[in-house]
Amino acid sequence: MPAETTIQTQAEADEKMVNLPSEGAGVEVEVKDTPTIVNSETDETIDVGEKPIKEAVASETEVEDYGKKVQSRIDKLTKKLRESERREAAAIEYAQGVQGDAEKIRHRARRLDAGYVGEFATRVEAETNEAKKALKAAVELGDSDAQVDACGSGNQ
Repeated sequence: MPAETTIQTQAEADEKMVNLPSEGAGVEVEVKDTPTIVNSETDETIDVGEKPIKEAVASETEVEDYGKKVQSRIDKLTKKLRESERREAAAIEYAQGVQGDAEKIRHRARRLDAGYVGEFATRVEAETNEAKKALKAAVELGDSDAQVDACGSGNQ
């Protein structure tokens, strides 16, 4: 792997600057301009100087092995993606089925409720009519006990 290069900030560059007086006696300054490399793993600075830098050259088998490893990772990620897409589709299908069943049950409950309410209303109306007829007959006959019974049967 190639060595990491570091980028020097303006503040770091300013720290290395030397203030030279513009007046007075001249001074000789020797500038050391040797390249350095920073090891990213150990943060160690290596002074390269005039040493030759070896470039890492990968052999064909290393490249092929690396390519196979990369392809393997791509295949695994693709498999995970397809599996998650399949699970998502199955979850959506299941949710739609549950939603459809819930709608059917709601519709059925509304129909049953409407049927029960209609039946109960019919029954109440029939009992009220019966009580009215019994009360009318009791009043015509002048039977007070029958009148009380007719009024009582309507309250049950």
